[in-house]
Amino acid sequence: MTTRLPLLVLGLVCIAILSGCGSRSAYYHPKKPAAVWDEDFADCRDTAKFLLETGRGVSGGGLGDEIKDCMEAKGYCYGSDAPPAVCEVQTSANDTAQTEYNVLESTWHTPQLAKERLAYLQSTHIRGAFIRPVQTEKGMWYRVLIGSRETLDGAKQLQYDLWRNHNLRYTYIVKRQ
Repeated sequence: MTTRLPLLVLGLVCIAILSGCGSRSAYYHPKKPAAVWDEDFADCRDTAKFLLETGRGVSGGGLGDEIKDCMEAKGYCYGSDAPPAVCEVQTSANDTAQTEYNVLESTWHTPQLAKERLAYLQSTHIRGAFIRPVQTEKGMWYRVLIGSRETLDGAKQLQYDLWRNHNLRYTYIVKRQ
């Protein structure tokens, strides 16, 4: 009887560990509510199965790797705990001398086209967009820039957020000269 109790406890611990490995605790999203996880995970699982069945897997691994890539593309992070809240520098509507990096959204040869693009970005609720004229050997160009960040990592995070939240895929980080 005394040897059965430790085996029973060991068995329950193993079951708890194994059941936790496939749970949503492996993924967290910094902005989405936990209730959305089931739908996102099911979508990633189905997509990964389809990609592997048709020979179009992109991660080079198995089903788990494909699901992980898909969840990360949806903005989820892999790990057991959510990251600590980080106070991030807010996007400034004005470019200041203290900022070092911006995200370049587009470049225009006329100020009118740059203003039209800026108005479009503002209508899609992208904050912190502004125009900076730049003189080059090919003439005056008008850059439509988004945000002002003091660090390269801050600019990379902004660029990723613009891609994920606003589908702005073709942006570049520029350093103030």
